[in-house]
Amino acid sequence: VERAVRARLERDPVVPTRALEVQVENGEVALHGLVPSLLAAERAVRLARTVRGVGSVESKLVVHAPRQPPASELVRDVTAALRANPATDAFELRVRATAD
Repeated sequence: VERAVRARLERDPVVPTRALEVQVENGEVALHGLVPSLLAAERAVRLARTVRGVGSVESKLVVHAPRQPPASELVRDVTAALRANPATDAFELRVRATAD
C-alpha cells in the first residue's frame, strides 16, 4: 500500500513528493512533510484515499508557502501579463497593490 500511495502521489504535478514521507500501518496512511500550498496538502490526502487498501488518511503535512514578493514586483508582473494578453493590451492599465 505504501508503494502504491507514493506512486500515486509521484504522478501528480501538484504534489511535491521530495519532501513527503508516507507511513502505512494496517491500511491507515499518515502523510508527513512540507508542501507549498493548502491545495497540495488537500490533493495529497485525496489522492492517497483513492489507493486500494487505504482505510484512512491522516495529514500531518505542513504548508510552507514560498516568500511573498514585494508589492512592486506584483504590480510589475501583473501589468506585464495584462499588456501581453491580446484581450487587454488595448486598454489603458493602472495596477496598484495594497498591503494586507
